[in-house]
Amino acid sequence: MYARIVTFQVEPEKLADARALLQQLAPDVSKKIEGLCEFISLVRDDGKIVNISIFDSRSDAYAAVPKIMQVREQFADMGASRPTPEEFEVVIHERVK
Repeated sequence: MYARIVTFQVEPEKLADARALLQQLAPDVSKKIEGLCEFISLVRDDGKIVNISIFDSRSDAYAAVPKIMQVREQFADMGASRPTPEEFEVVIHERVK
């Protein structure tokens, strides 16, 4: 498994709009990305957003980039900063409860 963690910032006054957009887009987009196992979006009151995507493989993660970039463009009018992606191999993936 492979993980991509993307951090970006929106203007705090646009945070409610960003939350709504994430909740609207995520279910549909997630189903269209091959190899995506899990998607978690974390939001903080200062406008910082951290998205965690878990993929079956590194190649699935790279193949998803064009679709993910299309989604990110929708945050541009919210003062979104340039996303900072990081990638990791998943060593342990265990859900407790």
